[in-house]
Amino acid sequence: MGATLSSLMNIEVMKVTLSLSKGSRDESMIRMRFTIPNSKVRPEISTGIKVAKRLWCSRTQQVSLNAKLLATHGLSKVEATLMNQQLHQAVAELSKLITARSLESYPSPPNPIQIKAEYVAMMKGEALDATTLLDLVEAFNQYVQRPNLSAGTIKNLIQTRNKIQGFHDTTKASVKIKDINHNWLLQFATVQLQGKTHAPLSKHTVSNHIKRIKTVVDALESHYPKAPDLRKKLALGETKKVRKPVLTREQIQAIRDHDFSSHTLNRTRDWFVIQCWTGLRVSDLLELSPDMIMETSPGEWEIHHVQNKTNHLVEIPVHPDAAAVLTRLKGLPRKMNKAHYAREIKKLCRIIGLDQNMEGYLPKPVKGPNGKTYMRSVLGTYPMWKLISTHTARRTAATNYLLEGAREVDVMSLTGHRTARQLYEYLHSTPAQHKSNLKMVW
Repeated sequence: MGATLSSLMNIEVMKVTLSLSKGSRDESMIRMRFTIPNSKVRPEISTGIKVAKRLWCSRTQQVSLNAKLLATHGLSKVEATLMNQQLHQAVAELSKLITARSLESYPSPPNPIQIKAEYVAMMKGEALDATTLLDLVEAFNQYVQRPNLSAGTIKNLIQTRNKIQGFHDTTKASVKIKDINHNWLLQFATVQLQGKTHAPLSKHTVSNHIKRIKTVVDALESHYPKAPDLRKKLALGETKKVRKPVLTREQIQAIRDHDFSSHTLNRTRDWFVIQCWTGLRVSDLLELSPDMIMETSPGEWEIHHVQNKTNHLVEIPVHPDAAAVLTRLKGLPRKMNKAHYAREIKKLCRIIGLDQNMEGYLPKPVKGPNGKTYMRSVLGTYPMWKLISTHTARRTAATNYLLEGAREVDVMSLTGHRTARQLYEYLHSTPAQHKSNLKMVW
């Protein structure tokens, strides 16, 4: 596609900068970072050249030609000059490629994944084609650079990318975008479920990997070829559904009124009671600050908070059981580490006597075909306190409010759910509670 003079004038200046990869090794890889016109992304390409950190001059963007310094690291001036020539050539070639792609894709920014793929092909002496096939692993590498992704989302995407790389290494299956279709997904899922190289994954985990793959492929620009059957439903079978632990109001009050004779456990108790009646995610709960809570009248409190995950504003009137904690402390408890909070919850629930047996999933070490040990969720019968987590409080809040007569729409405003279907996945009331509620109708 040609570009007019006016369009050329609007194209931003392309830049290629050289830098060393971070790390603790003596030698570091020199990378080329390039800017994409009309875009905030700054992808990197490895040059394949390693040098000692002290030899790199960031100001001049080249290997230092200081003879004494070179000799210290076992390099001659001729070798260093040759390196700089190779770097200069690589920067020149990449600049040409960026310029060409900018003109072709104007006004949209050129796709950095395609540029990287074409650059590698060019360095290998392969003929370039405008329809260079994209690599799914590279597509994931690019997707995780998007702004506003949470740390948890990035971690999950990287896990899926690693599974794709492992699947490719084991089966030699193609990872080109054009080959990602329903049959490819089915083969990928089968390998993960059977655990040919690692311990088998659960159907729920495999389903999440498949969703991320579809998300990344869909995010690519529309002119890249995508299989029409990619949205076809993948039948993975059903995982056994179990009732997850939910605390009753009496159990919450028993925890609230118990003195655990430990400052840490008592602080955990206060946070947990607040969470059980506010339904906040732990990531939101432990980030509450004094300016987010207010005492509207003596003994009555409200929380105004924008949720990290959904960016949804929630205005929560604090239940009297939790308000009693805030009133006693004259505000919030002292901050806690998330992982520490999760561990201490199990301790206080064990001490309070929540030890009735329940069926559920817990992570346990499982050996894979390669002899390595992996942590996998294993179905079994465990004491209730072992199955309780920080998310138990969120389910507890949603379940108890609905059982006590609150409207769905009001509970959704509390939890931040967008649909009733999402909300009802959180409801895990006991058969005894169902019987009690039915009798109330009599």
